[in-house]
Amino acid sequence: MLLYNGNQLTVNPNPNNCCGGFALAAVLYQLNKIAMPALGTDNYGINAPAGIAGAANNIPGILTYRAIQEFQAEFPNGSVQRNFLNGTLERGTRRSLPSAIIRVALNAGFNGQIMLTHIPADEMPPGLGMLVTAETATIHGFNAGVAINNGGDNEYPGLPPANTLRIILCHSGAHWVACDNEAYYDPNGGDNDIPNTDGFGAYGGLFIDFVFEAAQFHAKP
Repeated sequence: MLLYNGNQLTVNPNPNNCCGGFALAAVLYQLNKIAMPALGTDNYGINAPAGIAGAANNIPGILTYRAIQEFQAEFPNGSVQRNFLNGTLERGTRRSLPSAIIRVALNAGFNGQIMLTHIPADEMPPGLGMLVTAETATIHGFNAGVAINNGGDNEYPGLPPANTLRIILCHSGAHWVACDNEAYYDPNGGDNDIPNTDGFGAYGGLFIDFVFEAAQFHAKP
């Protein structure tokens, strides 16, 4: 199971759209690409009055979420991505897009294979068809090495192989979860030992695989 168990429900503001950052943080922590920081005197700025506050183990998820949002701020006004993100604004937080999730993983030093798989655009949940088309073009624009697979059934893909960590879009495209080959981690509550997708609502039509070498894996306690 994934070691990271940050809980976005204990983050202020709540509710929020930080799940993408928490799901990616679980992958990066597992692969030694980010650490679990100790709380310092400034708590990484997270407990500032105008900031997003949370418990110590939420820091990796919050910082990863912030990194995702920095990339997403580059989308110009009027673009498909900017229009979508503006429509997801909730208490100052926006959802996380696949292209920004992948860029943060690459920036963190992930050097394995990344594969994005999505169902056909015209079968995606409402509002996501145009977005996935724009996102795949964006991804290939900054890294042609990311494999993109268009197709598959409109159902959850299940747990990945032992050498792969996976981030899955669920709740009809409104929430991200992560998993290894043993169990699922849900940022909405922080449970990292979920056996199946029964509580995740309708499949969001997209998942991202991070295929790694065995030497990259985090030593389990």
